[in-house]
Amino acid sequence: MAEIVFGDKAKKPDDSSLVEVLGESGLIWEDIKRHLREEYGDILEEWKFYSQKSGWTLVIKRKKRTILYLQPYKDFFDVFFVYGEKAVSAAEKSALPESILNRVRKARPYVEGRLFNVEVSAGDEIDHIKLLIQIKIEN
Repeated sequence: MAEIVFGDKAKKPDDSSLVEVLGESGLIWEDIKRHLREEYGDILEEWKFYSQKSGWTLVIKRKKRTILYLQPYKDFFDVFFVYGEKAVSAAEKSALPESILNRVRKARPYVEGRLFNVEVSAGDEIDHIKLLIQIKIEN
């Protein structure tokens, strides 16, 4: 497991510390947020500190619905989604690669849905993330 970079509850991440930590993957982080604003309107960004184990996480919501979670690490980040069964079914019918579909399939089902993540360190994941966002919003 990657080392948590924002593990101090007293220090919420700011833009400059995020740029420093994420490096080049910060461009993809910003692209995801820009995509959400341009395609789906107003989004709410909220930093939350869940525990020492996970550190600070950026929660992105549309209206009151959580769309995704962004977890920063050194030079990469994870995008977490929670999919209900309708979204899981839609993902199965989509053009997502098997590597991502296997994450969705293997995610343990909870009352809220299946929690899974996609690691982002290069731009090749951005189209998959955008499709995962679309599936989440439409289902």
